[in-house]
Formats: sequence, C-alpha cells, structure tokens
Amino acid sequence: AGAIYQFFQTKQIDQQLGTILLVGFCGGLTTFSGYALGALNDLAEGNITKSVLYLTISPVAGMLFALLGLKTIKVIF
Repeated sequence: AGAIYQFFQTKQIDQQLGTILLVGFCGGLTTFSGYALGALNDLAEGNITKSVLYLTISPVAGMLFALLGLKTIKVIF
C-alpha cells in the first residue's frame, strides 16, 4: 500500500486511481491473505477438518449472502 501511495504521489497521477488500487487491490490481497493464513494455521495445529470446512464454507456462504443481498434489493426496489 505504501509503495502504491508513494508512486502516485511522486508521479502526480490521478488520486482516484490511486485510491481504487489501494482500497480495492490491496484490500483484496490482505483479505485473501488472512483467509489463507487462517486455514494454514488450522492445518499446522492438526485441525484438518476445521481447515477444509473453513476453506469450503467461507466462499460458499459469501456467495449465498451476496445472492441474498441482490434478491433483497430487487424486492425492496
């Protein structure tokens, strides 16, 4: 994040693009890294079932809640 921020400050490039990269790209990477680290920690502790369930249920639940959000907004509006 610091490198992207400094690059955009130094090159005087559009700040909106810098914000998109910082929040979107870097935010996505850190979220995925946290997800992977949680699973790896469970594996390291010998919790194979917990790790597999976490890796499986998290994306499925995320997609289901995203779908629920889309359907809810369609009903409301």
